This record gives sequence, C-alpha cells and structure tokens, in this order.
Amino acid sequence: MPAVAKNRAAAEAANTFKAQANAIRAELLDTTRTFTSDEVVKRTAEINALELRFASANSSTPEDEIEDQGGDALVRRNAPGRDDATDIDSNGVSRRSETAHQREVAELRTRVEQAFGGPNSLILALARSITEFQKRTIIGTASDSSGGEYLLPLQQVASIFSAQLDTPGIFDQARRYPVSGRTLRIPYLVQDDGDVTRPMSGFAAVTIVGEAAEKPTKQPSFDQRLLTVYKWAAYTEFGDEMLADDFTGDLSPTVQDTVGRAVVGAINESVTMDGTGTAMPLGAFNNANNALYKVTRDDQNEFNTVDAFEMYARHVLGPKSRWYIHPSVLPSFMNLTLAGTTLVTTMRDLNGTPQMQLLGIPVVVTPLVSVLGAQGDVCLGNADFYALAVRTALTIQSSIHYQFRNDVTAYRFFARAGGLPIPTGTYSYKSTASTKDYAVSPFVVLDDVYAS
Repeated sequence: MPAVAKNRAAAEAANTFKAQANAIRAELLDTTRTFTSDEVVKRTAEINALELRFASANSSTPEDEIEDQGGDALVRRNAPGRDDATDIDSNGVSRRSETAHQREVAELRTRVEQAFGGPNSLILALARSITEFQKRTIIGTASDSSGGEYLLPLQQVASIFSAQLDTPGIFDQARRYPVSGRTLRIPYLVQDDGDVTRPMSGFAAVTIVGEAAEKPTKQPSFDQRLLTVYKWAAYTEFGDEMLADDFTGDLSPTVQDTVGRAVVGAINESVTMDGTGTAMPLGAFNNANNALYKVTRDDQNEFNTVDAFEMYARHVLGPKSRWYIHPSVLPSFMNLTLAGTTLVTTMRDLNGTPQMQLLGIPVVVTPLVSVLGAQGDVCLGNADFYALAVRTALTIQSSIHYQFRNDVTAYRFFARAGGLPIPTGTYSYKSTASTKDYAVSPFVVLDDVYAS
C-alpha cells in the first residue's frame, strides 16, 4: 500500500475513534442524565480505550513510527557516507555527538576486555558457569517416565537453621572503659574501709570546731584496680566442596554469626558469674568477689518475699540496678505476693513477653546465673560498679592459605575483653570496732544457706 493511502486510511480511522470518545464524554457531561458509579467507570474506560486507539492510528505512518523510536538522526550522523564518519574513537563511537547509550556500550566493551580479555573469553567463562551448574543437577535416565534425560535442579531452603545465642547478663549494662593495652588501671576513692568510724564519709575529717580553733586534717585514701584484658578466640574450618555445594549462600554467614555470638556469650558468662579472677575476669556474682553480699535464704529451694526484701535492703541502688534470675526461679518468682497482692509487675495479659519488675527494678531472666537452690540463683546487681574493658571488638577472618593443600577454608574469631567489680568490699555508712554496722553492696546474691 502506498504511504499516502496508508496515511489517509489511518487519519480516517483516528478521526472515527476521536469522535466516538467525544460522544461518550458528552453523555457523561450531560447534567440531565444520571449514571450509576459502575456506568461512569465503564464509560470512562471506553473513552480511554478509544483515545488510545486514536493515538495509535494517528501515528501509524512509517515516518511517525521512526520518530516514536527516537528518530534516525543518529543513523544519519554516523553513516559511512558522511564526510566526518572518520572522526570516531577506538570503540567506533563518533566524537562529534556521543549519546549516553553509546558511552555505556563503550564502557561495557572496555570492562569486558579488562576482566576477560575480550568477548570470546567471556563466552567461555559463561560456558564454564553453565557446566558448573549442570554438575549440581540431577540427570534423568532413559528408563524414567519422562522418556529421556532431563535436568532437575536441586533445591534447598533459603536459610540454614541456627539457635540464637543472645543471652542477657552483666555485659549489657556494665560500665565500659576504652583500653589500648593489655591492662587498665582504675583509681578510686576508698569508701569501704571498716577501720574508720564512717567508711562512706571517712575520707574527710568532718567535725565541729570552735571559733579560731585548729581544724583536723585527713588525707583521702585512694586505691586502684588493675583490670586485665584477655584474648577470647574460636576457630573452625570448611571444606571448599561444602562451600561450593551451598546453593543458598547462607552457610558461611550463618556459622560466622553463630560462632561469633558464642565468643561474645563466653565473655558474658565470665563477667556475669563464672569468672573467678584467676587468669580470667572476675564475675560480678562470683563467690570470689570480695564485694559480694550474700543473703541467707528464708527457705530451702525457694525464693519468697522475705528474700526479696532482704536483698533489696542490702543493695546499693542505681539506675543500672537489675534483678538477674535463673529460669528455674520463675515459677516462685511470678507468684510472689504480699497480703494477696502480686509483687512482680508484668504485662496485663499472657499474650506477650512479660516485662517484669520487682520493687521497681527491672528483671532479667538469664541461664548465666545459678539454678534454683544454689547460691546466686537470684542476684541483684548494679552494673555501674562493674568495669568492662573491650580492647578489640569481635573480629572474624578467613583464609584459604592455611589449609590450601587440603582445599579447606579456615575461619578464626577473636575478641579482647576483661572485667572486674570496682569495689574491693562491701559498703557501710558507719562501723563500730572495725566492724561495719550494716553492710550493703552493689552485688547481692541469695545464698544456698537457709534459715529454717
């Protein structure tokens, strides 16, 4: 069909579509007529369809189609017959008017040459990748019901199961100190000496004096705590075949996260209770802590209101004070009552995780402390009095060279941290005959010794 005839037919069709769309629009604009919402939606859709057909028919000539696709200016400008066609760069792109698409093609060509040495090497690399993928497939045999060989990709779930090791302890709330070496010295004002009458104020001689009388002098007593930073480490290995067969890509990061959490968890266990202070940190609630105050249990294998009130009375309260209880203590802990009133405040129902408080102090449930009936199954600690030094945060490194001969990738994990309680003994406001009248401490535990 000649272009002129095609143009005339396209124009007539376009005018028809436009007229039909205008007619339906006039109906909608007629105020004397009423339409339901569905009828309005239907007629609006008809208008849009007709106008779309009008636009298509109105630009259906070859010239319009070329123009709609960006025109032929680029083709004409870079044609071989042009006088300036030789003015091109090494990638075959005209320097006179370079488009964004041409720049992208040139950059891609350069990157392929740098990475693979050319397009042929790229095709070979892709072929090797396809071959590697086929190794990870099941190939059917002629005896299968399918009647021939076929490829069946193996399938794995998108994640690898792992148990979370985030366990709360004194590590989360402790007073942190920056440290650049292997030890840290913490000077402090001595306030726990039982040899003075007023230990908590004995660092100054405060008394009543007469006018013009000589005032007594007393030099404050200072001491220092030596905090040693230890290196915590873990090590694991993966066969290269295992890493190559992991389709999900989650094996390595999952193990790194799990082992890394275990390293931090070991530090938390030590500074909370397990550390004895000998070649390791001293735990806040460890029996070797000289500042630990032990409350005699009211009854064996039980925690009741008498125990709670006595521990509270012996505690040096602060904004970082927390109850630390073992999960085995929860049944008796949740049932603490006084005159029929429940002491432990939680959420209003059982639908969510209980946010517990006892005597206004938050409760931390953690397996890092002792089980019910043993010393330290219920602890009351003020983390402001515990010094934690972290020299190196958790670091994870991998290497293929250590076990290169055996095709094994090695992973190592390490962190540098240490901790100790700052006070060297319990506090007391007064003392009599070198005996503290009423000892209190930032670290109070329920003893395994019971009264009844």
